[in-house]
Amino acid sequence: MAIQIGKENEDLLYVSFNYAPDRIKKIKKIPGSYWVPKYKQWHIPYTRENLLKILQLFDDEEVCTDDALGNMLIMKSQYK
Repeated sequence: MAIQIGKENEDLLYVSFNYAPDRIKKIKKIPGSYWVPKYKQWHIPYTRENLLKILQLFDDEEVCTDDALGNMLIMKSQYK
């Protein structure tokens, strides 16, 4: 399963993926990230820096984003 990123609300991003210890280690590197068991998602404060960090951490994997992210999305070549 690809890494799924979306906008939970104005303040939070959600990230979901199949369980893998290496993915969990990566997502925990993002300040303010926390697991939400009810939704089986990670929540992360919604900032440009955090979105870039997610894309950098998972640059070797398929990442799918929610259309609600709009202007926050950038081409991978801009953050490498």
